[in-house]
Amino acid sequence: MIGAARITLLVAAAAAISTMLACGGGLPPDISVPEGPSAREWNTAVDSGKTSLTQLLALAATLGSETAKQQMADSLASDSAVERTEITDQGLWIGYRNGTCCMLLLDPLAGSADTLDPFITAESTASAAPVDDGPFHIAATVGIKSRITRAIVLIPEYSHYKTYADLMLSTMDAGFERMNAPRAERYLDEACTIDRYSSLSGYDLIYFDNHGVRMFDPLRAAPNTFLLTGHRVSGESTWTDVKIKYEGLLALRQIQPVVTDDHGDVRSYLAVAPAFVTSGLNSSGKKTMVWLGFCNSWRGTWATELIDRCGAWVCLGWDKPTFCVAELSLGRKMFAGMCDTTFPIPMTLEFWYANTRVSYFDPTTETTVTLQIQGNQDLAFWEKTDEDVPLCDLAGVRVVNGTDVPIYVSASTPDGASRASMIHEAYGETTLSLAPGHWTLSAEGLPWYGKTWEREIDLTCSGYEWYLDPVSP
Repeated sequence: MIGAARITLLVAAAAAISTMLACGGGLPPDISVPEGPSAREWNTAVDSGKTSLTQLLALAATLGSETAKQQMADSLASDSAVERTEITDQGLWIGYRNGTCCMLLLDPLAGSADTLDPFITAESTASAAPVDDGPFHIAATVGIKSRITRAIVLIPEYSHYKTYADLMLSTMDAGFERMNAPRAERYLDEACTIDRYSSLSGYDLIYFDNHGVRMFDPLRAAPNTFLLTGHRVSGESTWTDVKIKYEGLLALRQIQPVVTDDHGDVRSYLAVAPAFVTSGLNSSGKKTMVWLGFCNSWRGTWATELIDRCGAWVCLGWDKPTFCVAELSLGRKMFAGMCDTTFPIPMTLEFWYANTRVSYFDPTTETTVTLQIQGNQDLAFWEKTDEDVPLCDLAGVRVVNGTDVPIYVSASTPDGASRASMIHEAYGETTLSLAPGHWTLSAEGLPWYGKTWEREIDLTCSGYEWYLDPVSP
């Protein structure tokens, strides 16, 4: 947190900045905020950026990415409207003399091998034989108290990675249910507007996912990692709205447009610097864990600002570009471990991090990509209460998918109770938390697998495992 800052503001920026200082960590001291460019000037920068990205893509197709970026930068050097350019691993940043800027995102995963998720490849290709873990059960939710009272997940690229995002989200939901924690708030795709990133106080867990883009940060006069949001630039009206709410931070270019080829459609989205998020975040009185699940998050000032200025308890983030599928997979493993109430004592983040493979080798760059950690690692998601209760209020039905297709699983009782889950990955598994009693289990292979399974069981407190054989039900 920062004390009273000596910030010189113009009239146009005073209201926006003073509001942010009141609710978050605020901006660094002695920052003079210039008068910002007009909405039309910002929109012109984006339109120009779209044209430049189209040219850059064409050059890269024939010359290669590095030569194309250099040639484009050399060409822009003679443009009197351009103040400077910065070539990055991911593309080309352009800063204009009128105070606007634009990032041409040529390759958001530059330096990252676009391969199968290195954290689950071994699991996905493993033998379909069921694993004998011994007795399987889920501890009763009675007697378990969650330390997470409010959590939020933001995934702007959800539609592009839906299968893996759903795996992570379903694991999180199941874990929160076991801990008696409220369901996490989630914002997906274009619901991830910059308004949502501007006010994140009061959360015990904040989970960011998306592309991290290395761009020039005027506050540091050096590159920093900006987080790409799902806030799409849809014309001059976008900039008018942004200027009304965030004039000061926009003038300081803590909000910058990124032009990208979105699966054949050249679009522009807003990216935010660490100062934008920390200006509206105050974690005092909370043991807030922040998961920085985006490329290069550890190369920027995110962890330092979140912990030192906003009071976050602990941060985790990636030291290099990382493939989104790998990121979501490791997030899923974190929730599976930290929310597991079958342990006699809660798992701490320190234990999970020390006993989990948090690095993988990137064959493209021949470097190791690692999820780093900073802050207090003694964090646990749940605790046991003083109530003396048996561990048989709930039992677990573990369903193991022995096929190579997704499986829809459901369970029902004669009195109408029901639960359902989805096994998205081949040879994966899911767990249903059910009360002891008579249950009818059903499973259906998707899509159009032409095979269903059904079984009736009398569930006891010790739980049950059901293996779906690909040959016979």
